[in-house]
Amino acid sequence: MPKKRREAVAHYYRRTEGLDFAPDNILVGPGTKELMFILQLTYYGELIIPTPSWVSYAPQAEIAGRRLRWIPTDPASDLRMDAATLEQICEEDPDRPRLLILNYPGNPTGFSYSADQLEAIASVARKYRVLVLSDEIYSGLNFGEPHVSIARFYPEGTIVSNGISKWAGAGGWRMGAFAFPANLSWLLESMTTVASETFTSISAPIQYAAIKA
Repeated sequence: MPKKRREAVAHYYRRTEGLDFAPDNILVGPGTKELMFILQLTYYGELIIPTPSWVSYAPQAEIAGRRLRWIPTDPASDLRMDAATLEQICEEDPDRPRLLILNYPGNPTGFSYSADQLEAIASVARKYRVLVLSDEIYSGLNFGEPHVSIARFYPEGTIVSNGISKWAGAGGWRMGAFAFPANLSWLLESMTTVASETFTSISAPIQYAAIKA
């Protein structure tokens, strides 16, 4: 994708979240679902998902042949995962590569996380070198406390995922983006290689619509 488009995405993260991503570290694709699948094809780690979750995370892991672990949640905590449970899972095999998908505000629960909760999760993730995919597709529709990205607390290990389908009311206009920290450029490059053999690019009308949005 032309650099101008990636600059627009980087500007969005800077304006809305205070996150500073270089345009060269932005990967744009036909929706975040496609990018999530490519990530699971490319990254070799065990997938960790809080339950209940969005419907496509687990099937993608099964298609890609990845090991899957569910993090149980409790209605008393509004079905949010907690750092202690993540630590228990990681303690079983501290050196195992892992990918945590953290979706908030969450689908299907609608609940989000406070800054303190995210900071605690980030601390455990950093301790065990867990890669975090922060699925923030609903961040622009959060009407409670201001949305905070876990990338603020764990920038070196967090990939931020977002798109235009929810906050811009653009369902069907398939444009999603991953923002990578500079130290994960190796993973971005691997995903770009897979992308070049699958979707290559997204249609120009959607690109221009996303920039306008």
